[in-house]
Amino acid sequence: MKNYYFILHAFLFATARLYSQELELPESATYDVGTKSFYISNVKSKNIIKQNEKGTKSVFAQVDAQCLGLTIHNNTLFVVADDQILGYDIKTKKNTFTFAINEAKQLNDITTDGNGTLFVSDKGDHNIYKINIKDKKYNKLLKPNSIKCPNGLYYDKASKVLLVCNTVDNSSIYTVDTKSGEIISQFATNYSNFDGLAVDKLGNMYVTSWSKDWKTSKLLQFGKTAKQPKTLLSNTKGMSDLDYNPLLNQLIMVFSFEGKIKAAFTNQIN
Repeated sequence: MKNYYFILHAFLFATARLYSQELELPESATYDVGTKSFYISNVKSKNIIKQNEKGTKSVFAQVDAQCLGLTIHNNTLFVVADDQILGYDIKTKKNTFTFAINEAKQLNDITTDGNGTLFVSDKGDHNIYKINIKDKKYNKLLKPNSIKCPNGLYYDKASKVLLVCNTVDNSSIYTVDTKSGEIISQFATNYSNFDGLAVDKLGNMYVTSWSKDWKTSKLLQFGKTAKQPKTLLSNTKGMSDLDYNPLLNQLIMVFSFEGKIKAAFTNQIN
């Protein structure tokens, strides 16, 4: 009888372990060159999954909070987890950074300027938090009512500006001064519910757009000079965040409803 319970316990443990390694409502993904692995945030199972170059998945961190946006800075993986920003050492998996934003209403995406500053969007508060990693201090970047429901973020290192897309019926892409918070430009569209935002090495912008009923989504490409976007993918099942890796020259796409990610060369997306 003892052997039976031992085997049953081992089976249940192995099943739970396997289950926790699956992608359940993944939201964001990024790639680390050092470990040659993708890191993927899970909303449903409240963890971060590591997927190596062979496709093998393992639990990198069990967060016990809804995991959303991801970014890497100085070998630390930062994740938006409910009303907190958590940082994990890529090599040791240790939690090395914890920062709570008590006034946050609906945190979503995160990016970094590469010099010790994080930017985190808050859809519910219609603002973006600018966080100093070293001092653990923050301030609201935007002036009140300047961007409704900001979501996807991308920091342009060359121009030192922040690109922001928002989640509304007629979404826009904004260029924001990271010091003053002033809106430098707004590119308005007729597309709804922008979510993820990425830019490739040629300056092309990629945005995911959800239908107004939140059942389907599409991937749009905005060329540097094009006035109208090109639809690369349509009627997809829940495309959320995007990331671009310049070393791989690949766009990393997250399909939330399908529980998968895909990395593809920008000229081979289909």
